[in-house]
Amino acid sequence: MTDREPNTGKAGRPARGGRPSRYPRWVLVYFLLAAFGGLTVSGSLALHHRLASILQESVDTNRRRVERLEDFQHIESLIASINAPGNDVFRTGDVALERGRQKAVSDKFQAALARVRAALRVELDEPRAARLIDYLDSISMATRKMVAESEMVFGYIEKDDFARAGVHMANMDSKHARITGIMSSLETESHAVLQVEFDRQSALTGDIENVQYLIAGLILLMVAGVATYGYRLSRQMAAQSRQQQAQLRALESSESRYRELTEGSIQGIAVHRNGEPLFVNASWAGMHGFADPDDPEIAKNFVTLIFPGDRQEVQETHYALQYGITPSRRYEYRAVRRDGEVIWLECLDRVVLWRNLPAVQSTVIDVTERKNAEEELHAAMLRLEQATAARTKFFAAASHDLRQPLHAMSLYLPLLEKRITQPESREIAQAITNSCNSMRELLDSLLDISKLDAGAIDPELVPVSISTILDQLAAEFEPQAREKGLELRVVGTTGLAIETDPILFQRILRNLMSNAIRYTSRGRVLVGIRRRGGNLRIEVRDTGIGIDESNLGLIFQEFYQADNPERDRSRGLGLGLAIIDRLAKLLGHSIDVHSTYGKGSCFAVEAPVATLATPAGQAVASESGPEFRLEGALVVLVDDDDMVLEGTRAVLTEWGCDVIAARSGNGAAARILQRGRAPDIALVDFRLRNNQTAVHALAAIREAASCNVPAIIITADTDPDRLRQAIDTGCMIVHKPIEPDKLREAMGAVIAGAVNIQKEQLTLVSQTT
Repeated sequence: MTDREPNTGKAGRPARGGRPSRYPRWVLVYFLLAAFGGLTVSGSLALHHRLASILQESVDTNRRRVERLEDFQHIESLIASINAPGNDVFRTGDVALERGRQKAVSDKFQAALARVRAALRVELDEPRAARLIDYLDSISMATRKMVAESEMVFGYIEKDDFARAGVHMANMDSKHARITGIMSSLETESHAVLQVEFDRQSALTGDIENVQYLIAGLILLMVAGVATYGYRLSRQMAAQSRQQQAQLRALESSESRYRELTEGSIQGIAVHRNGEPLFVNASWAGMHGFADPDDPEIAKNFVTLIFPGDRQEVQETHYALQYGITPSRRYEYRAVRRDGEVIWLECLDRVVLWRNLPAVQSTVIDVTERKNAEEELHAAMLRLEQATAARTKFFAAASHDLRQPLHAMSLYLPLLEKRITQPESREIAQAITNSCNSMRELLDSLLDISKLDAGAIDPELVPVSISTILDQLAAEFEPQAREKGLELRVVGTTGLAIETDPILFQRILRNLMSNAIRYTSRGRVLVGIRRRGGNLRIEVRDTGIGIDESNLGLIFQEFYQADNPERDRSRGLGLGLAIIDRLAKLLGHSIDVHSTYGKGSCFAVEAPVATLATPAGQAVASESGPEFRLEGALVVLVDDDDMVLEGTRAVLTEWGCDVIAARSGNGAAARILQRGRAPDIALVDFRLRNNQTAVHALAAIREAASCNVPAIIITADTDPDRLRQAIDTGCMIVHKPIEPDKLREAMGAVIAGAVNIQKEQLTLVSQTT
């Protein structure tokens, strides 16, 4: 077997440009001779046709000449007949008879004259026909005069004036003689015209005779060329026969070398055409369970050795290769060994020439072990995902169960502090409150991560003044930096803006600045801006403890703190950078960090430059709503946890609210119907007993109240699916635990309708790290 033959031209030499020469150059002589022979035959046929035409024209000319001469003789006899009555009347003396006879002959004369005129106009060109017709016109005019003279003769005879009749008879004979002269000239001119036609035909005959000689010479030349071509063709055929024999020997040698090379290859090699194997090596046979590559069972089962599920795709690939649709292809498929075992093969197919015909060479290696390893890895990943999902569910359940009592504590502690009068007891209550706040801070950070992972945060990208954001953050963190003896420098750029969500972007910078101040004991913290192409790069630099290079890839993981092995809660929870990383990805911003251990760090976030649609310096932070009074408001409270239900009712009652408390939506609906008044607001726990949710409870409450009661969903869930369900209700969502003051603010905002619910879904806890 060989690859494709080299392109050859004349005498076996490579053709110009590497392109194959389809025919030897001398073969063009054959085409030229063939074309010349065609032209010669065509010319002979045309010449024969022309000779026949000349002969026919000659016959037609002679026929016309005879016809015209006969016409002229007929006209001349008619003229003599017209002249006769004028003479015969002297003999017969019957004027009427002779006049009638002359009238009949005169009519025949005019008809014959008209017919000859028409024939001359058709047979001759206009100048020659005009000359002959002029003669005919002269004869016609002279004949009319002769007829007029005969009328004078007839008239005088009727008067018996024979003397005068004789005079006119003499005039008539004179005119007849003149007509005879004109007829003689007419015949002479007619002979001259016909002679011109004969001369033209004679000249054309001479030209055709010369052409015949030329064609005869060309035919002799063609015969000589054919003889030369036949001689050259015989030589070329002999040379080609020798060349084919040499190529066949080279092909056999090449196939022999190919077999020697492939037989020792560790790769399986098969050459096949239209599903029939032409050659397989020992490695290919061994992969498919055959001890001998010449085993006849291979040819019988070559196609069925491909796994049925992959057979059609493999056959389509072979077809596309064999018929030049694609040059080669690398792919994987399953094969069935002789013993029925299924193996994976990686295959490279390409087109080769086998005995001068296209075939497909398939080179395969056994990749079954790798495929099995991939399947085991995939199975392990599935198990890991299942374990992660189970852990997430467990964490969500644990978070829910932890938030319930913590929420109750958050409600009861402010009530307890108001009732304690002893200083020692107040200190204990404050310590409990601090512990509660720390736990709430941790749970809120976990909730933020759950929301971001669940895709429950929908950012609103708008042009935002970067200097306005930095000015607000500078005012917020200046007291903290001054308390630690640090220099805080915030360098803004008036007039520049970025495309971002202002609340979420503030959260990113707030956490970065909080971390910088927390982990810097001396020196300064610098916040600055650099323009980089179409982006603004906001950098937060500090002279703090820095981060070891080996830990830079880990700092964005949850709960990772490189310099806090003792898990000191005052130094953060290890969640702030994880939240920052998720927020940056959500906004489409890039974030990076450079740090030197012991010298400081630089965190940077890049956002695209935008054009402000509002005046520079406009505030970005949301405005605080007005102070709301809840005294006298009817509040529906639904929660299936008795401790939370009682604690919330106690807080609402202390605020002066009228409270309807129930453990289910149906129970709340029944009490609303008893009260006969629509509630001002509903506070509903999302997860209730008997597989009920806030969705069911709100439907029952609003049906009983016959109006769309404003509502707040209070939930301890962190499960992403449950968070999405809660957000889909369109209600404000607050998460347990929540401080009474925050709950009161949320209730007032919902009652007044002054809250953008979707905008406030993310709990922003700036203290987490």
